[in-house]
Amino acid sequence: MNLKQKIRIIMYVFIAMMFVLTVKAKAASLSVSSSKSSVTPGEEFTVTISASGATGKAFVSVSGGTASKSSVWLDPSESVNIKAGNSGSVTISVSAAEKGTRDSMSDSSGGDIQPSPASATVSIKSSNNG
Repeated sequence: MNLKQKIRIIMYVFIAMMFVLTVKAKAASLSVSSSKSSVTPGEEFTVTISASGATGKAFVSVSGGTASKSSVWLDPSESVNIKAGNSGSVTISVSAAEKGTRDSMSDSSGGDIQPSPASATVSIKSSNNG
């Protein structure tokens, strides 16, 4: 085998390894969407919490209102009922369970991942029309 043939073989092996070793990373993310953009004081509404590229437990926290659940299992989504407070706005925040815990989120290959937190805000309309 001459030098040109050896170089050609090495190049083919190198190119083949590039294709085999390419890792396609999909960014996992959380999202929160509300059924309403504004509500009256004490009104109930629904939010949908979704995970893209992930499955696992997420924690729900609410300021300016109360949630029907403090945690949800996302595969890929779950709904939560929210009751608005008296004034201002309701902010619904969602964060993934801590990486490495029993309920942590995982990607499609089963690896532990930690998607960034997500939130949504719904304004509370004044019940006073005057």
